[in-house]
Amino acid sequence: MASPSTVHRDRDLSKYSQRFQASPTMSRLRGRAGVGAQTPMPRGGESPSHDVTEEFALGQSGAGSALTEQDLEKVTGEFTRQLQAMRDDMAKEFQIRDKAREAELAARHADEMETLKAAHKEAKDAWYSQSDTEAGRWERETHTLQIQLDSAIQKRDSLDRELTAVNEERRAAAAAARESTRLREQMERERETRDRQREDETRQLEREL
Repeated sequence: MASPSTVHRDRDLSKYSQRFQASPTMSRLRGRAGVGAQTPMPRGGESPSHDVTEEFALGQSGAGSALTEQDLEKVTGEFTRQLQAMRDDMAKEFQIRDKAREAELAARHADEMETLKAAHKEAKDAWYSQSDTEAGRWERETHTLQIQLDSAIQKRDSLDRELTAVNEERRAAAAAARESTRLREQMERERETRDRQREDETRQLEREL
C-alpha cells in the first residue's frame, strides 16, 4: 500500500501535468500540428499576452505553416522554463511537507515518552512509600506500566520507519531534480552544437559564392 507521502507526490505530479497540458503553449502547439485543440481562456489575473506563444506560435506566414527552427527553440525554452518552475514548486512543497511531518512525529514521540516516564516514576515512588502489604499491588501496576512502555517503544520504532520512508522519498525527489538539470544542460549543448553547425554551413556557402 502506498505511503501518504507517495500519494501526495503522485497527486502533485498529476496536477502539474494537467496544468502544463492545459497551458496556452500546449494548446497552440496542438493547433499547429492539426489536432484542432482550442486555446483555453486565460485564468483569472492572467492576460493572453502572458504566454510567450503569443509571439511565435502562429509564425510569420499564418496558422498551419511549418514550425521554423527558431520557433522550436522558443518552444524548447518555454518548456524548459515551465519544467523548471514546476520542479521548484514541487521541491518546495515536498520540503515543507517533510519538515512538518518530521516535527509532528517527533512531537508525538516526545509527548508519549514523557508521559510514560512520568507515570512510571510516579508508580515507583508510590510503591516505595507503601507498606509491604501493598507491595504486590504496586508491583502489578508497575508491570502494567512496563507493558505500556514496551508498547511505546514499538510505536517509536514504527515512527522511525516512517521517517526513513520520508527521507527516501526526499532523496528520490532530489534525484529527479538532478535528472531534470542534466536533461536541460543536454538540450542546451545540443542547441549550441546546431548553432555551430549552422554557422559553419553559412561560412561554407559564403566561400562558395
